[in-house]
Amino acid sequence: TPTTINNPVPPIVTLVGKLVNFDLSKISTAISQAFDACERQYNDDIIDFLLDQSARDIYSESDKKRIFERVKGLTQ
Repeated sequence: TPTTINNPVPPIVTLVGKLVNFDLSKISTAISQAFDACERQYNDDIIDFLLDQSARDIYSESDKKRIFERVKGLTQ
């Protein structure tokens, strides 16, 4: 199961300008797809670690534009 953080992450703005709740499952899917595309082996511990790092990075950003750009880069 995806890792959760203690504090709620502020909503993010999607590519089409819609405000949505931050969804770790989308980040998890993107990370898994990246490993698969590169034909690299991975396990749930690696995915959880990267999810933790992603959530912490996004949560620590206060500027909504920087949050949007960070998530956009992680999910493309």
